[in-house]
Amino acid sequence: MRRTFLAFLLPLLSWGLSAQAVLDVRCPSPSKGAVLQLLPVQVVALDGRLEVLDQVGRVQLSVRLRNPNGSAVTGQFVCALPAGLIADTCSLRAGAVHFEGRVVAADAGGALLRAAVRSGNGAALLALSGQQLFSATLPLLPAAADSVVELRFDQLLPRIGNQTSCALPFVAALAGVPLQFTAELRTSTALGVVYAPGGNATVERIGTNEAKVRWHLANTANPPRVYFTSGDGAPAVQLLGHREDAQGGSFALLVGVPAGISQAEPLAKDVVFVADTSGSMQGERLQQLMRALSHGIRSLRSGDRFSLVTFASSARVHHGLVAADAQHSQEALTAVAALHAEGGTNLCAGLAAGLETLVDARRPQFVVLFADGAPTVGVTSSANILQRVAAANTTGARLFAFGIGNELHVELLDLLAERSGGECSYVAAGENMAPALERFFGRIAEPVLTQLTVQAEGVTLSQMTPEKMPDIFRGSQVLLTGRWDGAPQARLSISATSAHGVVRTSEAVDFESGAQLTAIVPRLHATRRLGVLLDAMRLRGETPELLAEARALSQRFGLLTPWTAAWMTPAAPASAVPAGRAAWASTAMAASTHLQQMRTNTGESGAASDEVKNLGGRILLRRDSGWVQLSLALAPQSSWAARLERVEEESARWEELLREDIALAAVFALGPTVLVEHAGHVIQLVPATR
Repeated sequence: MRRTFLAFLLPLLSWGLSAQAVLDVRCPSPSKGAVLQLLPVQVVALDGRLEVLDQVGRVQLSVRLRNPNGSAVTGQFVCALPAGLIADTCSLRAGAVHFEGRVVAADAGGALLRAAVRSGNGAALLALSGQQLFSATLPLLPAAADSVVELRFDQLLPRIGNQTSCALPFVAALAGVPLQFTAELRTSTALGVVYAPGGNATVERIGTNEAKVRWHLANTANPPRVYFTSGDGAPAVQLLGHREDAQGGSFALLVGVPAGISQAEPLAKDVVFVADTSGSMQGERLQQLMRALSHGIRSLRSGDRFSLVTFASSARVHHGLVAADAQHSQEALTAVAALHAEGGTNLCAGLAAGLETLVDARRPQFVVLFADGAPTVGVTSSANILQRVAAANTTGARLFAFGIGNELHVELLDLLAERSGGECSYVAAGENMAPALERFFGRIAEPVLTQLTVQAEGVTLSQMTPEKMPDIFRGSQVLLTGRWDGAPQARLSISATSAHGVVRTSEAVDFESGAQLTAIVPRLHATRRLGVLLDAMRLRGETPELLAEARALSQRFGLLTPWTAAWMTPAAPASAVPAGRAAWASTAMAASTHLQQMRTNTGESGAASDEVKNLGGRILLRRDSGWVQLSLALAPQSSWAARLERVEEESARWEELLREDIALAAVFALGPTVLVEHAGHVIQLVPATR
């Protein structure tokens, strides 16, 4: 017997639903009222490819479906297309068989889905409401086997000014279902900045007109998306500005390497290696240190200079600032091989001695510190160490610290790095530090632009993250986020130093153009800003102002972290972060790493978790009884009990609410038990009684 189903691939939505497709299975000619329920077809893998030439994109998505039933099934393939998509052709292919589909407009799609719900598919289908859909009939899927279907379509990509945006129409939000996605970008004019939200995206530049972006995603709540700029003579700058209130809003600014400079010789740099050789470094830690120093010395390029300093009870300069040539490099490697561990930890003396070897502020300056414990000799006060290191850092060197072991003074190392515009990495006892070292030395190998400055005329910029402008290395770019206030029309001026002198660019910009392209910006900025606030409280202590701003951001955007979870409950006091400074200390390395990731976040997912969802501006929390809107969870029940209205799934009132506000579809898709605010009412969604 041939059976049919209506398959809506809900796991591919941006709300992260079930890990299986939702099916409505029927016999072709059932008796009146008869419905045959079969096991759902599963999505087991997704593989996407996007080819872009200027403003035209060609998408191909391969979906592997598994039919667990004992008989073949066929049905309708329905998926949501990207917002604002202008599609030329859409088609579905299974093996050698080609199936023409059709694009269903957003207003018609809602009626189609509501009809499917009434036939028994359930409220989850309504998460697709209000979106442009693609629909095609599938071939027979063989019993107990996998089948691969391919969706292909061409689209005209939205472009504002010199910025173009493109996205895949699916999201791998299913547990354990990986999505591999590649975007190949080609432009007829110079390709500027390429931005792929999400920390797991990698961008490879190929010449001046091409780039390749790769994602390996799993359990994400956002679709793969890429933004890029292009145009002859266009600066490698991209602004995404978004208005949030009458005063202004948030922005994300990407600064890359202009095409004419990217092929130039990188800036020669000065690197000072400062290594802890105190008694606690004996054994495997010393071996790791020796391997790390050897790797760093060998990574230096022609034209670079370096110093080697070790410290225990006192500091020793093995090499002043010398050229990274074969002779000096071999001498340094020999000195590294002879290192031994003994004595106390005079961190201040080691850093001061290393910084004194730096003399030329025109070159990129890096101090690479390896340490495994708190200071025990010489200056041991954190405040005094910070003051003396700042005074010794006369060339503006950036300090990068590698902490080894579990007895570190994490807050001190973080402050040393933060105040110089550097970063910290931590390696627990017994952990291999080689991968982190390879990433670090590979990243700083070729600085192209340094001494970066950003100025704006016509608007006021604030809350800039990072506060100290970083250097730009070959193949990389800098993402700055912050707040803008004033009229949206402004002029941005950016300058930096390259191997061929100072590079400047200035252009007129609009901080609120292209709302469709910039909707990710407020959450991105909020995530980074919250990381800065939490880090400030961790390192310098809590203040009422910091607490109030951090709490407001976490609640507005649903940014749940180990340190803001208490703010999501109504009984939590305003200062419940994170139950006092003792909690920071107990997880110092984890806190440092987590908050650094928030401060440097490049994606739109932020610090949300499976326990918090942001659906159309409504923040919902998972509770034992179901999902509750945050505003209701934080208020006493007595304040909204009189407005409570119970609504059954798939009832007439349920349909009426969806017609009033289609954004409720995504909320109701979380069912069957949801508590949400709507038009002055508090709607309690409950399962249908049959």
